[in-house]
Amino acid sequence: MGATASVATKYTSEWTAEDVGNAVGALGTAFEPYKALAVNNAVDGRTLETITDADLEELGVATAAHRKNLLGKLVASKEANTAAAEAEPPRGNPKSLGDDVSRNIFISYARGEISTPFASLIKERFEAAGCNVWMDASDIGGGADFMSEIGSAIKASDGIVAVIDAKFTKSTYCSNELAMAQGNGLQIFPILFRGLGFEALPDGLQYMLASTNCIPFPDAAGDHENCLKMLEQVKELLGSSAKVLMRHNDSYRTTPAAAAAEVDTLAYVPLSVPDLPDVCLERPDVLQTMVSTLLGFLSSTAVSLSSAIVGRPRRVSVTVREGSQKLTAHGQGGVGKTTMAVMLVNHPMVRCSFDRIAWVSVGQTPDVMELQRTLFAQLTGKPMEATADGTLALQLEALKAACVGKRWLLVLDDVWERKHEKQLNCIDGNSPSKLLVTTRINGLLAGTDEISLNILNPAESVDLLRRTAGLEDAPDDAEANTALASLARLCGHLPIFLQVCSGMVSDYAGSTDWQTELVESLKDDRSGTLDEGEEEAGGVGGMVDRVVGASVVTLDPTAQMLFGLIGLCPEDCCVPVAVLQTIWASAAPEGDKTSSRVLRRSITKMRERNLLLGSLGDGANDGVFPHDIVRDCE
Repeated sequence: MGATASVATKYTSEWTAEDVGNAVGALGTAFEPYKALAVNNAVDGRTLETITDADLEELGVATAAHRKNLLGKLVASKEANTAAAEAEPPRGNPKSLGDDVSRNIFISYARGEISTPFASLIKERFEAAGCNVWMDASDIGGGADFMSEIGSAIKASDGIVAVIDAKFTKSTYCSNELAMAQGNGLQIFPILFRGLGFEALPDGLQYMLASTNCIPFPDAAGDHENCLKMLEQVKELLGSSAKVLMRHNDSYRTTPAAAAAEVDTLAYVPLSVPDLPDVCLERPDVLQTMVSTLLGFLSSTAVSLSSAIVGRPRRVSVTVREGSQKLTAHGQGGVGKTTMAVMLVNHPMVRCSFDRIAWVSVGQTPDVMELQRTLFAQLTGKPMEATADGTLALQLEALKAACVGKRWLLVLDDVWERKHEKQLNCIDGNSPSKLLVTTRINGLLAGTDEISLNILNPAESVDLLRRTAGLEDAPDDAEANTALASLARLCGHLPIFLQVCSGMVSDYAGSTDWQTELVESLKDDRSGTLDEGEEEAGGVGGMVDRVVGASVVTLDPTAQMLFGLIGLCPEDCCVPVAVLQTIWASAAPEGDKTSSRVLRRSITKMRERNLLLGSLGDGANDGVFPHDIVRDCE
């Protein structure tokens, strides 16, 4: 039962609160933080006999996977004792690893007719050997948030057994599980299943497993013997409770206490990170590629994700350079660079891989010294000391000094000039810190990992348009589908224009007139009507005129005037509603009686149309601003 020697001679019911605390601590480093809970709350052996999941949650064990493991390990039997734990396992099962090697194991596999029963067999064998094993087929309750459950289970584990077959290598979920396990310092125990060779693995997976002993399980006849080998490997590698952190460089290690303190810690996402749209296209293939590249799990020099788009290939290409600490995401305006960056910094795997995250939006004319001060405050938690002779160079020097030896993620969004990256990049080149840059300019920075984000394919465009317009539950209608496809082409398959267009569709409030009226309206580019096949005429500038212009002209006069006034504010500046009211008062005609309520209603309408981003609350960070492409129409 993973208890100390002083506990071994006692029945469970005779344990003191200190005995229970020792038993909890012996479960592994992930449970060290809960050791004091037993002592502080007088949880003795008798209490343990009737304790429930709800009791553990009330005591402060917030993670469901941790509660499950605690209950399964500590409430195995009313009269459980060491003699029972040391009993010889059933004939044919592998021998017990012993109490001192009891560990939590996560099984990662791709479901299949052969792989699923095999994973269940591995689970049974490891449990018979004294391990706590988590496997999604049996350990996720009905209605549970399965992504959160999987993430919590990985973080609560000491090792991960990966049943790698051809289907596993193509699974995004399996890749996520392995990457998160490595990011959390778990020992990886790879199984090359049923004849799959190491050389057949994708380059990124080969890189991840290059220094790991992969055990082949070629056929059922050898499964028993190979399982014994794997259990011996688990006993050898998990004999120590310390985890090895291999996030970016395997020279970074941690102590058991540090691992325990960190297991439930996710880096704070600063308030400067924009909110995601209420509805957006997740693009999991692109997100996983960005996460894997940033955290160093891809090693090939060119990785591509492709799909068909209007008769030509659409490629999301990635170039990876060994030892790079920088990732650049580039693509044309409105393609979704910032949205993907927001998804990335909110990804649990990323948040558990860094201690601090900092984010600033740079733009074309940034106040670099102010951005430096913002970064310093986000990374250190305190303001940068102001000096009369402060310069860009001195502030950057202070920033770099604060970053020495840290594991921090720095995000520079919407960078236009190389010099701005140099003036803001403060990460320590000898640390596991990383820099993420989004930009419209291909090749802006030298020596970086690069990912090129291109426009959506037609099916993705129609799906995003349908969902953001609230049409996902509408009956499948050929005319509607044709109209949606036409609107997607007129929007150039760019997310920003699709979202603006969806706001106009929503205004029809259930009427189908948009299928003809809106399509014809967007074909009018103010200089003539586009013919069939000319939807992309004029490039992005033409689409700004057609899509954003069509949306603005249907606003009421107050909203139109307010939209123009917002365009006078500095780029990438979140303008508080109180400031907009002041600007309105100075610009409105004499005797104007427009109330703040009317202004807020106009702002709400523009946000519903996706012409404005931001929020409309009363917090210190609330305010609105247009996407920089939308500004081009103001």
